[in-house]
Amino acid sequence: MSIKLSSIRIVEKVDEYSIPDWLGHYTDSDAGEFTIAREKIGNRGYKYFCAENVENKEQSLENYQLYEKFNDGGWCLLYVYAEAQVVIGGIIQKIRSGGLGGIESESDKIYLEEIAKDEIFQLKQVLLEIGVPQEEIDDVSH
Repeated sequence: MSIKLSSIRIVEKVDEYSIPDWLGHYTDSDAGEFTIAREKIGNRGYKYFCAENVENKEQSLENYQLYEKFNDGGWCLLYVYAEAQVVIGGIIQKIRSGGLGGIESESDKIYLEEIAKDEIFQLKQVLLEIGVPQEEIDDVSH
């Protein structure tokens, strides 16, 4: 059975399963020094935001504002993976890398390019394992 590589591409899509929990979490109780009383209850209905990974009140307010911006759709988390289209025995198949999620949409372009490069490398290893010739992988642009 023959295997023919048609294309390799990078896919960036919204990561619907991750939340920016490193910024903090919502709660109904005042949890201490870095807790922010919420101005608008809306999205999750909790009265407070408890900031995480902060050293002062200013940083806790920044985390709160960033999380609220996330909730309002001002930014999102991404899931990035590489995908190859191959033809095996006349049937088109898609094969993809493992992917990486929870990436801030406002991340530096160089960081996103590094992730893409890692995902392509991972995918190329899989393509070699299933019998796609190295020359074919080298010839396909991504």
